[in-house]
Amino acid sequence: MRMGRDKGEIAINWQGETVPLRVRQLRILESLEPEEVLYSGSSRVDGLSRAKIILDQWSDAGPLSGIASCLEQTTSDLLLCLAIDVARIETPTLLKLLRKCHAGQGIVPRIGKHYEPLVAVYPKRALRLAVSQIAERHLRGCKISFDGS
Repeated sequence: MRMGRDKGEIAINWQGETVPLRVRQLRILESLEPEEVLYSGSSRVDGLSRAKIILDQWSDAGPLSGIASCLEQTTSDLLLCLAIDVARIETPTLLKLLRKCHAGQGIVPRIGKHYEPLVAVYPKRALRLAVSQIAERHLRGCKISFDGS
């Protein structure tokens, strides 16, 4: 809520209708026909019956808390993370990311020299690393490798 209000409530024009940004993002995710849709954030998910609300298990840990909380709750081997404020993302981009993943191995894309950890795919086994990063207060710019065990 850096803009003085919940970013998810910002109204945008998408596919001919005005919807809150959170609705747009969840519809993009639902278009991928996932096994489950987890929503980490406020409890407002009106009209999105498939979304399961996940409460952050760690306070004051920023987006990493949401990622870790969803990793803890997912029943899938991979977790596709999509931040609420990445308003220009489209389904083909997410499908491209998913196609680059393998069992137990996700992907954190990079644009130039900067990683995009909030539009990424994490393996379930990354939970242990995420929790340790939270415990050590390494909430930004941590080096992550999912190649090892």
